[in-house]
Amino acid sequence: MKPAALIVMAAAALSLTGGCTGNQPAASSSATLGTTDRAEPVAALDHETNRSAEAGWWTWPPATPSATPTQLKDTYSLSGDVLFGRDEAQLAPSAASQLDAVVRLAHEHPGAALDITGYTDSDGSDDHNLALSIRRAQAVGGYLTAAGIDAGRFKIAGRGAADPVAPNDSDDHKAMNRRVVITVQAQ
Repeated sequence: MKPAALIVMAAAALSLTGGCTGNQPAASSSATLGTTDRAEPVAALDHETNRSAEAGWWTWPPATPSATPTQLKDTYSLSGDVLFGRDEAQLAPSAASQLDAVVRLAHEHPGAALDITGYTDSDGSDDHNLALSIRRAQAVGGYLTAAGIDAGRFKIAGRGAADPVAPNDSDDHKAMNRRVVITVQAQ
């Protein structure tokens, strides 16, 4: 029997017995579905969403979630003086609120891999900026490890002043380029 037919039969039974509240007298055994005791038709179900086309009608039990694992790929770009000061690799205290979102996501997806890439502004030599960007990525990795994320789950890289997100023509733009990008990816 189709689910829609079962719902119609249940609605008819509730109508004959006075509904779930018991406020109406039960219909006699000789009662027929006449003009006073008529069950309302129920809209057909959409079996993909387990919901009828009519708003408010839900079926029970709810649809079973798919057993197929979902793909996850989130990228967090953490930048500015909130994360690092100029020519520094020490995390600012205000970085914790941004990094805690990554920690929660990593704990929710224990099989996810994390790529941590550090960047700098254009001040300084290429060698200096490359080493600084690696130390920045390591500082973020240290924070994640202290929060219980296994260091074997992430890769650390530095790109120096490569790939700026803003021109290095002002202090604000340079702060935007002092960043760490974390990509969380699960298959």
